[in-house]
Amino acid sequence: MIRPTRTNNQLGPHTETCGARVWSFWESRFYGLERVNLQATHSEVCPKNDNSCLKAVGNCLSYGWEIWRCKAKSYCNSYDGAVDHTANASRMKRRESKPTVLRVALLEAQWASHLSPELKRRVLAETVSRKISLGSYVCRKGEPAKHWIGVLEGLVKVASVSPEGKPVSFICVPAGGWFGEGALLKNERRLYDAVALRPSVVAYMPRATFMLLADTSVTFNRFLVTQLNERLGQFVAMVEHDRLLGPEARLAAELAALFNPVLYPGNRTSLRISQEELAQLVGLPRQRVNLALKRLEKAGLLQTEYGGITALDLDGLRRYGQ
Repeated sequence: MIRPTRTNNQLGPHTETCGARVWSFWESRFYGLERVNLQATHSEVCPKNDNSCLKAVGNCLSYGWEIWRCKAKSYCNSYDGAVDHTANASRMKRRESKPTVLRVALLEAQWASHLSPELKRRVLAETVSRKISLGSYVCRKGEPAKHWIGVLEGLVKVASVSPEGKPVSFICVPAGGWFGEGALLKNERRLYDAVALRPSVVAYMPRATFMLLADTSVTFNRFLVTQLNERLGQFVAMVEHDRLLGPEARLAAELAALFNPVLYPGNRTSLRISQEELAQLVGLPRQRVNLALKRLEKAGLLQTEYGGITALDLDGLRRYGQ
């Protein structure tokens, strides 16, 4: 990003409009979480398609993000669109035509397949995605449930820690899975933490959008009933496995759950997951997980490879040790 220098901050009408559009681009695309290269962004949104006002825009932005945010919104609201965009139209059209990870994931989601065009438009317009680094929180225990959360890329662990500091893992959500609908429907605070086990891309649908789908779409309600039923069965099985099964059988059951076609439709028979991530999920030492995987592989239930696992017999994994 260009390092601005403290110079005269008097802006002309074009620079004011351009700066407002730069800020609007940042705010709408990145939800205020990160910044992109100023020069690249400016070249995309500058109506004049030149850099004569680039330095002044950088100076203005550097003097105070909150002050400029108010000014930017004011200028954006008053902008009448009279500036000619012809010179930059073809490049902007090519940029907008490229499908984003978020757009593709939302349109291909099982719950979105039968939504009306208007509901799909609302979902696409109001859902945002964020990049979550390894070990960072996707959501925190005790915070208000404001979003329905979907994993677009990566792997997320849902867990909790007791007041005494004892951790417990509930589920692991791979790409294609959505969670948090229970807290939204009950309008309560989160009862768990969600942490990225690897760098992930996560979608956040606002509660208002989620409730709109629940109130107006019969097919979405059917999806929710099925989702909640599958999740209930998953947690009942977890209690049974923890009380009755040994470490190897628990690992087999957890692996089978990750291939649930209803909860995680993106997973077929192969899953990118490391032994360290499995160890965090089932609460076992990594060496114990390695030994259990070898025994399951010897039994012909799965095949291990670098950074992943291929399930050869899902029913066998579900029944292992029972």
